[in-house]
Amino acid sequence: MDARNNYGVCGGPCQHQRRVGLVLWHPSAQNVLLSAGSDNNVIIWNVGTGEALSAFTLPDMVYSGCWNWNGSEVLFTARIDRFDGLTP
Repeated sequence: MDARNNYGVCGGPCQHQRRVGLVLWHPSAQNVLLSAGSDNNVIIWNVGTGEALSAFTLPDMVYSGCWNWNGSEVLFTARIDRFDGLTP
């Protein structure tokens, strides 16, 4: 059984090539989820349709992240002890 298809996050082939270590719901938009994997990819998903809304590749693996209050920016911490911010 493929759990990815049961939850509808990947409608087609998944875009993460390695383990996903961070999953964050958008603070104000419905059905929007951010995932970050050990492949350094950050993907923002529409879980209602299963499509990727945007994708970013960061220089290092993401350890944690946080949306700002309205979801217009995301702040990440990475293995190299620095903060990276993105505007999706």
